[in-house]
Amino acid sequence: MRAKYSYLFAFCCLQFTFLMGQTDEMDIYLPKNNPKVQKVEQIFQHIVKVANLSENNELSVKVENSYLYGNSPVGTTRGLAQFRQKENLIVIEEKAYDSCMIWGGENAIAYLLAHEFGHYLIYQEKGIKFPHSDTLREADADLRGNLYARIAGYNPCNKFEYVLNNLYTRTKW
Repeated sequence: MRAKYSYLFAFCCLQFTFLMGQTDEMDIYLPKNNPKVQKVEQIFQHIVKVANLSENNELSVKVENSYLYGNSPVGTTRGLAQFRQKENLIVIEEKAYDSCMIWGGENAIAYLLAHEFGHYLIYQEKGIKFPHSDTLREADADLRGNLYARIAGYNPCNKFEYVLNNLYTRTKW
């Protein structure tokens, strides 16, 4: 009987934390020693390296644990990937990572990271605030990011349309 109440108490605490939006960063993001995080970091570093950014650049990348709370977004990316200018952070959802590895591999992940990196470059150059999703700005982010992804040795446009169609039709984004 006592164990039943312990589980109930733990469940209530988890629900309260979720509803209040006070989730621990360790819960939201996968740990750095996770193989998915290491792969994303490797791809990201290749792209950033060819862009020749200054040493004091503090842009980072994290993988959001999108399976933790089922279909309820936590942190949250509200999509596949996102550049968060206030945090100087690019976030890719774990679901997006998994889907990209199935349908397009590293090139698909490179596409997502490069696109968000393109938003970062636009923000650095022009100081444009986000969120802003006009078509020209999205195309600009694609062009800038994909240039560096290609120089880094990825083919981000390979199967691009196929991957995006699968991501949006077979997942719940």
